Amino acid sequence: MEKKISGSGFKKTSDRKLHHGTLLRDVDMDALSKYLNPNKVKLDSKGVESVRSRVVNLKTLVPNISHESICDAITQEFFETHQQECGIEELDEEKLRHNASLMKHYQEYQDWDWRFGSTPNFSHHMETRFDWGTMDVHIDSEKGVITQNQIFSDSLYPQMIEELKKKP
Repeated sequence: MEKKISGSGFKKTSDRKLHHGTLLRDVDMDALSKYLNPNKVKLDSKGVESVRSRVVNLKTLVPNISHESICDAITQEFFETHQQECGIEELDEEKLRHNASLMKHYQEYQDWDWRFGSTPNFSHHMETRFDWGTMDVHIDSEKGVITQNQIFSDSLYPQMIEELKKKP
C-alpha cells in the first residue's frame, strides 16, 4: 500500500482562493496517532489498520532531507511548472502592517468567527479505558462551541467525574 506524506486544504471565496498544505518531514508518529483518530469503520472500509499505517515521514524515505531542501524543491517545481522565475517574498507581521489589503485579510483569518463560526454542527462520542476505569464522553457542538456534554464512567474515583461534569 502506498503511504501519504502530505495533506492539504482549499477554500474558494468570491474574491480569492486559499490553499494550505502540510508535509510530514519528521513527525512524531506516536503523537500523530494520538491526535488523528478517524472513525474505526472508515479505516476498516479502506482496509487500513490505523492512521499511522497510512502515513510516512519524508525523513524515512530520504534520511538527509531538510526543511531548506524541501523549500528549494517546491520553489524550483513552481518555476518549472509556470516556466517563469520570480522573487520569493516572505511575509511577516511587520510587512503586513505596510500593506493594508493583506493586513485586512490576515486579521480576518485570525478572527474566531472566520476560523470556527462556520464549523458544521456535530456530535462526537469517545470511549477510552484507563487503569482506573472507563471514560465515555458524548459532545454536541454548534458553530464551533460545545453546547452539551455528558460523561459516564465506572471509575473508582467518582468525585473526579463529578468535577469534570461541572466544567463549562
